[in-house]
Amino acid sequence: MIRTPALPGPRRGRSAMSTLMAALLIAFALIGVASTKASAFAAGEATDARPGIADAGGTLYVGWAGTDTGHTLNIGALSFDSSGAFNGWASVNTFSGEQTYAHTGPSVTAASVPGYSGSQILVAWTDINGRLILGHYVGTKTLSCEIALNQYSHHSPYLIAIGSTVYLTWTGLDSAGHINILKLSSNLCSTSTSGTVTLNDTATAGPALTTDGANIFVAWPGTGSGQNLWAGQYTGSSNLTHHTCFCQYKSTDDVGLTLSYNQPGGGGGLAYHGTNNRVYVVSVTMNGNTVSAGGQTDDGATTSGVDITAVPSGSNIPSGMYDSFADSTANGRPTFDYVGI
Repeated sequence: MIRTPALPGPRRGRSAMSTLMAALLIAFALIGVASTKASAFAAGEATDARPGIADAGGTLYVGWAGTDTGHTLNIGALSFDSSGAFNGWASVNTFSGEQTYAHTGPSVTAASVPGYSGSQILVAWTDINGRLILGHYVGTKTLSCEIALNQYSHHSPYLIAIGSTVYLTWTGLDSAGHINILKLSSNLCSTSTSGTVTLNDTATAGPALTTDGANIFVAWPGTGSGQNLWAGQYTGSSNLTHHTCFCQYKSTDDVGLTLSYNQPGGGGGLAYHGTNNRVYVVSVTMNGNTVSAGGQTDDGATTSGVDITAVPSGSNIPSGMYDSFADSTANGRPTFDYVGI
């Protein structure tokens, strides 16, 4: 976080021109503060897949697959100092025996879980055999209420929550690669694992979900030679509302999606791994009336998928959007960056 020094008080006898120049300098300073990103932070064991990231009660949690033989599941909490700068890891847990499918990464989300206070972290991943697994992370090296679905994928799944209701999406193993969405209870110990909705849309890698608390939106890298990114609003059926091609943006890897707490009207970001091995964040608008995309920013080099989350105000973490990716210039270490409001 950049702090702007206090400006001196007005001087007597200042001319109109000097007053105007001072006002312009203040304006440019404020513009600089608003547009400057916090420094990226990279640490931990390397990964070769999209690291999942989520805010829960003022803590940023990250899940990633290691580069060991079994691509072991890891979950860590990021630490921030009093100024809001990255300050290393607050904690990291490695789940021995929890192996992930090669080149896939876990997804994490914050949810309300009955019997627990505050925001809780749920995690989903594709195991070494391609089976989808979910668990409740309680800060130890053992997951609570771990369940295995009778569903399979060779790409990274994605979780979001609205209160105590969880939505899971993944790309299936059918020949076309259809996108699937399943509604679950955050109480994984007693949730039903039936009721999967298969969309008419197909993906070449893992899709992503986001919500404004009422509406649900999905984005994915499409199939076909165009390699286009697509998005739409999910209303519980196989047909998406506001079905939109972001045809100027292309990817063949797992994507991330979030709405910002600081942008009215459904503003947010779609993070993806470009076909030129760069990390991009596309400015999007997603609400009950529209799904659209604006410009994009380049956030570094990677050879794998990208995730993104939003942090509200009210904690020592600067509010805004943060992405997560494996930085190919930092030996593939999970890397986290502030990417905008």
